[in-house]
Amino acid sequence: MHWRRCCQVWRYGHNWTADPLAQGTWANLRPGQAALLPDLIQVEGQVFFAGADIALGWRGYIDGAIESGIRAARQVRKIFK
Repeated sequence: MHWRRCCQVWRYGHNWTADPLAQGTWANLRPGQAALLPDLIQVEGQVFFAGADIALGWRGYIDGAIESGIRAARQVRKIFK
């Protein structure tokens, strides 16, 4: 393997736990905690919960955020219809 001095390797990382605006990263569920998700997505009065970390599928990814947002929007529409 040959190294070319003219080339630089760039890398970037971010400490989300130390970030004062994020204060952490994605949810990391312990064994058995996923069974509690149906309770976490229940409507509380006029408060609706949505987000990638409480999605029923693809938890922690944009796909989960979209799924969760659609589910919450349907709950809103059903209650305020």
